[in-house]
Amino acid sequence: MLILSLLLHILLPSYADRDALLTSHGEFLPHIRLAKDLTDSRRYDRRVRPVVNHSQPTTVMFSMSLYQILSINEKLQNVDLNVWVIQVSKWRDDFLGWNPVNYGYINQTILPYDHIWLPDTYLYNSVVMNREETERYINVVITTNYWEGQGGAENKLSIGYPVNLYLDSRRRRF
Repeated sequence: MLILSLLLHILLPSYADRDALLTSHGEFLPHIRLAKDLTDSRRYDRRVRPVVNHSQPTTVMFSMSLYQILSINEKLQNVDLNVWVIQVSKWRDDFLGWNPVNYGYINQTILPYDHIWLPDTYLYNSVVMNREETERYINVVITTNYWEGQGGAENKLSIGYPVNLYLDSRRRRF
């Protein structure tokens, strides 16, 4: 057995890295297991709005703050802004809940934004209408609702938007 283990460490360098993800009992660490379980394709489909009752709306609250005015071009009548949008999510995901007791009492975790369902909150009146050029996603903070006696989880997502908007200088007084 020792020889097999040594061969695996020599031939498969990633095997040693995988050991770092395991407990002394050979199980995944609780936070690794939680992330794997939450995003398992047999349990979660990010393409589907995560509600048990499809006729109920999903409420998403967010705020927007001006971070920086990058430039103003009066001739072209546009302004470049750096805007920070924080989706203070009372957006509930019925399918991302977990029992913290089963995961080392972890109540909150962070998952990559592209692993879960995201609400469509796109800035449609920007000069640049290409999503890949305007949205800068950050990972999602997910908090279980277990201790409130509810299923599911609440999600928080932050998005940075560099925005280019049109100005209407006809209404400006000189």
